[in-house]
Amino acid sequence: MIRKILSVLTVLLVAVSLALAGNDNTGTSVANFLKIGVGPRAAAMGEAFVAQANDFTALYWNPAGISNVSGTEVGIAHTNWILDISHSFFGVVHNLGDLGVIGVSLNYLSMGEMERTTPSEPHGTGAYFSASDMALGFAYARKLTDRFSVGVKFKYVRETISFSSASTIAIDAGTQFVTGFHGMRIGMSITNFGGNMRLYGSDQLVKAKADEVILGVPKKTARLETEAWPIPLTFRFGLSLDVLKGETNTLTVNADFTDPRDVAPIGNLGFEYGFRNLLYLRGGLYYRPKEFDEQRLAEKEEVVLKYTFRFTFGGGLRFQVPGMGSSVELDYAYTDLGLLTTVHRFSFRFSL
Repeated sequence: MIRKILSVLTVLLVAVSLALAGNDNTGTSVANFLKIGVGPRAAAMGEAFVAQANDFTALYWNPAGISNVSGTEVGIAHTNWILDISHSFFGVVHNLGDLGVIGVSLNYLSMGEMERTTPSEPHGTGAYFSASDMALGFAYARKLTDRFSVGVKFKYVRETISFSSASTIAIDAGTQFVTGFHGMRIGMSITNFGGNMRLYGSDQLVKAKADEVILGVPKKTARLETEAWPIPLTFRFGLSLDVLKGETNTLTVNADFTDPRDVAPIGNLGFEYGFRNLLYLRGGLYYRPKEFDEQRLAEKEEVVLKYTFRFTFGGGLRFQVPGMGSSVELDYAYTDLGLLTTVHRFSFRFSL
């Protein structure tokens, strides 16, 4: 029965992904902070993580993965994103035994304060505003068998800029299946399935005349109309294989296929080497823009990007807390974004 369910989910996932692959939806999604990968562990492996996800960051990649947490886990991941943008993710996961596993997450991006400008004061007015994004989620996962896990996450997504904001409710869902071939795992997830978002607030209020031609007509308060746009629905399918699994050395290799609704499908490869469950080294490849295609840009007068595979790498250190029966893990990842320079990620994970 489980295999039949998995087969149906796989067919549906591939069919929808292929249907969307040919669509050019570039620039048609909002809340794009939801596409920033969470956690240095996954980032160091080229974001090939949907089948292996088994810690608090599974709340982002694949909610089914939190079913692998045996006790209670608390973690925070921080990313020094581009242009002084700060991105943080906080998660708590707790195993309820036979009742399943629950988790709570907060995904937060801050752009800090920026000075207002106007056509008459392009260098700044002396007044400041801020912009931020937030997603608050609650997840539930359960192992239906010793090999098959399912998970779902409900989240509230909100974007704010100055005195305007937009919000919606979204759902993430995923599965993980352990095959009989050397413990190979298959993972699938659908994230950011939700409603459209429309900015609304006092920033849209303006003073305007009913008829600009007639002199003496008093200005009245009007509201600028804003459009509603969807959030970045994303499909992920991946494989994870334990090439080595011993007491001293472990080696896991991952491969993912990612299909966002607003960009071309992406391939990801990654590996994780562990030494005595103490030291971890990670690396990966992911497909990202390399540079602008100047010739096509000149001919078509549109922005065209050349894509290439880029390297990622990182590592982690895990140690036991004496006398507490708990563990702490510190992770780091380095990512080359090409045109957008480099990104550094850090995380702290505490397990009971």
